[in-house]
Amino acid sequence: RRLHRLSITHQDDIFSLPYTETVSFSSMAVWKREHKPITVEPDGYFAFRRRSAGEYHWTKYFALEIDQDTEANVRHRNFWTQKSILKTMVTYGEAHKRGIIETTLGLPNMRTSFVTTSERHVSNILRNAAPLFLKAGYSPNLILFSSREALEQADPLTIAYKNAAGRDVSLLD
Repeated sequence: RRLHRLSITHQDDIFSLPYTETVSFSSMAVWKREHKPITVEPDGYFAFRRRSAGEYHWTKYFALEIDQDTEANVRHRNFWTQKSILKTMVTYGEAHKRGIIETTLGLPNMRTSFVTTSERHVSNILRNAAPLFLKAGYSPNLILFSSREALEQADPLTIAYKNAAGRDVSLLD
């Protein structure tokens, strides 16, 4: 890959807002055939643009979710009243399914980069929450998982991220 032909764009350039502003959007969550509105408030946004012949041709957009390992992976009994990794995943999944990302934010594509505390926690999410996300029919590539451990040891463009199916993918795939 020719990484020198990439440009990273931060939230302030994507939305013409200072990076300190919160860019949230309304979505839905669906759990056990019940639909409820939910507001999504990512920790940030970023994008990659590829340059060829002096022009930028594609842009890949990402919402950033930073997990502090303070909420449960799955809350079966209290899905609607308490935070969980699965609830966040389902909310992003519905935003994609319903076209909310494009109509509300004006982004033609967006995936979520979910950064958590450790590789062990990534494994736990993939074991507990991801199968329920996939069973609901959401694409495994909508959410990519990485750990702070991995990001601190290597260039974020060179590490393997895990999709919801547990497969290695790149941010640029």
